[in-house]
Order: sequence, then C-alpha cells, then structure tokens
Amino acid sequence: MPDLVGAKGGVFELVQSHPLVMKEAFALRKAGQNIVTLLGKRAVHPVSMGVGRFLKEPTREELRKVKTLAEEIRDRSAALIVKAGANPLPRKQIDVPDGQRVNFVAYEQDTGRFQVFGRNGEWTDNFSAAEFEDNVAEMRAEWTFSKFPYLSKYGFPEGIMLVGPLSRCLLPGGMLDDPDVRSFELASRIDRSNPSLETYDTCRLLEIFWSAKKVLAYLKEINPDDVTMKVDTTVSGRGIGVIEAPRGILVHSYLINQGCIERVNMLVATQFNNPFINLLIKDMAENHLQGDTISEEGDRMIGRCIRIFDPCLSCATH
Repeated sequence: MPDLVGAKGGVFELVQSHPLVMKEAFALRKAGQNIVTLLGKRAVHPVSMGVGRFLKEPTREELRKVKTLAEEIRDRSAALIVKAGANPLPRKQIDVPDGQRVNFVAYEQDTGRFQVFGRNGEWTDNFSAAEFEDNVAEMRAEWTFSKFPYLSKYGFPEGIMLVGPLSRCLLPGGMLDDPDVRSFELASRIDRSNPSLETYDTCRLLEIFWSAKKVLAYLKEINPDDVTMKVDTTVSGRGIGVIEAPRGILVHSYLINQGCIERVNMLVATQFNNPFINLLIKDMAENHLQGDTISEEGDRMIGRCIRIFDPCLSCATH
C-alpha cells in the first residue's frame, strides 16, 4: 500500500504511479456518496432529514440499493486492508511539539458522553453532551474566521483537541475491538498506547470496512414502515445533537422559542482540529527552515500534515 498522504505530486501523480489503488479509492468514495444520495437525496449536505424523522422517507427499493452498496464497500475495503497489511506502516516523522498537551476526543454514541484521552492513549476525562458548553470554550483569532475550540479546564493552548479516526480508535468497544477488524494484520499494528498521526489514514481505511458492516447490521433491524415519528414543532427549549462524522465530531446546539430558532451554535470536525493543525504546521515549518525558505522536505511534510486531517475550511467558517 503506497504512502498516499506523503506522496509528492498529489493525486494526479498517484493516479499514474498506483492506478489500481486509486481506482479502488475513487470507487469507495462513489459508493459512499451513492448511499448518502439514496438516504439524504443529495451527496453532500443531505436535505431529507428532519428532527426525529425523515422529511422524505427511503423506499424499500432504496434500502435494497443501500444494502448492495454497503456490501460492495465492505468487500472492496477488506481487499485494500489486506493489501495494505502486506506493507509496513509509514515511519514516524510527524510528532506533536515537545511540551504540548494532547487531547484526543471522541464521542461515545451509546453513552452520550465525550471521552478524552492523553498523548499515550490513556483515558483522562469525560462529560455528557448536555455538559458540552460547560466543558468546551471557543477562542477567536484576528487572522482566521474559523474559531479555536479548547477544553475549558486546561485553557488554551493546553486544551486544544484532536478529533477523527485516530481519536475514535481509542474508544473501548470501538472499531479496533471489532473481531473482524482485529483479524486484519493491519489493525494489529496500531498501538493505542502510542497514537501516531501517521496511522490516521490507516484508522480511516479500517473504519470504512467497519462502517459498512454497521450499515448492514442496521438494515437488518430497520422496519421501513416505521422510520419516522411525529414531532411537536411549537415547543421551547434547548437541544444539542452530536454525531461522529467521518472527519470527527459534529455538534449542533439550538435554543428554540415556540418553534423558532433564537440561537444556534455549530462546531464541525475541522474547527475542533483547527488549532492542532495550525500548531503542527508552525512547528513543522520552524523545524525545516533553510535560510529564508522552507526546505523541500519540509514543504512535503507540511502538505502531508494538512492532507492527513482533510480540512474543510468552508464548513469551519459557516
């Protein structure tokens, strides 16, 4: 399996040097987008979901197509994982700046709690979704529209967070504890006691397989005739919704007055990771200075750091 995020030249060069791997990557992306389109009626930013219900319910035929696509994703990703397992993991070149505290944060859907882990994968803290705004603060900077969230108890920058596949792999009972995932050679190489940014995409690939399995399991439980519920849209109160999106945690917080939105606050994965990304790039640049410029190796490594997180700044500056 090539070091996709570290390759020089970007996607176009990878298409030429590793055509079969890139073909599979694009096929997985397309299949995933097709599932979102079937359920959400749009590949990006679905429009068919409402509070507690579907605004347009999926048909039995659409769910059948979802099942076929999930099976395709499961099988394609499994083949890629086996192929990747025959090669060594990327050597460790990216590290957190010395002295910087690390807070890997993931949301545990079953318990409704945020779990926080330290530099060595050790559990350090947790809090509920209802306690989110008491535990997470946001800092603004003049040079960016994207806010800098951080854990209030540690302050800034000690409280900056890292979310996404690497953080999720630290959850007990999560992806790495699934028997089918554990059976892959690639999964056995991830050391949860020493989380490495180089394994970010490895976790992402394993998650694709695991997610396809979960979709297939959910489809067995779903009654297509009972996928919605009546909702009172005239009530008042505060509500918070949290989900682990592919890039990481997504939080929506609303204050409602008789059915009308009075206040809304959204935090997306790129916002959570934004302080960490900036800190990492600054440190990387300082370590690769060559006179008044950055060395070719430094330029490559900085690009790699950015691609690892797959940031979406348009989402982060809504």
